[in-house]
Amino acid sequence: MAKHILVVLSNAQDGTDEQFNRWYTETHLGDILALPGYTAAQRFKVSEAQMAAGDLPYQYLAIYEVDAEDAASAADALRSNSGRMVIDPALDRSRTVAWFYTPITERVQAQDTPSPMLAER
Repeated sequence: MAKHILVVLSNAQDGTDEQFNRWYTETHLGDILALPGYTAAQRFKVSEAQMAAGDLPYQYLAIYEVDAEDAASAADALRSNSGRMVIDPALDRSRTVAWFYTPITERVQAQDTPSPMLAER
């Protein structure tokens, strides 16, 4: 299990989704994973099925697994190398956020977890 994850929510500039996705998947993921402590990544696009109606502020999600001892060192590695990375103009920098999270529980799987809701049936 990763010691931390980095969650990145982003958008493409209007009309540049194909260019954005090609750059992000073929270039940017590799740039990030070359940094110390970053071990895996996966990208997602917002689904059409949502729990509530309304505009969604972000269309894309990237989750990076980080095995650095502390999130601060992973953040420092990213900051100190950001000037060397190619950032495609298709990335809407004004609508991109990134946050580190540290697990507070072990990973739980459905088959290992009894549900009080199902026991009532």
